Amino acid sequence: MGSNLLLLITLPILISIPFFANPTCAANFARKSRVTPETICKYTPNQSYCKSMLANANQTPDIYTYGRFSFRKAFRNLENS
Repeated sequence: MGSNLLLLITLPILISIPFFANPTCAANFARKSRVTPETICKYTPNQSYCKSMLANANQTPDIYTYGRFSFRKAFRNLENS
């Protein structure tokens, strides 16, 4: 009896999760939203350095492009040290 009730409650929840947790919807929304370097660098410890680095990106100003640029720059610095 208890297991049937649990199944009736959890089954609709488990079926609906993929519809609410679709990563492509989130990625499409995030790619379309443009972000300034000031907004991204607001949460970093060294804001002036972050702004100077992202100002040199010269690409589409979205968070994914800034992330790729930052990782590429960090890995280049690791290779050179």
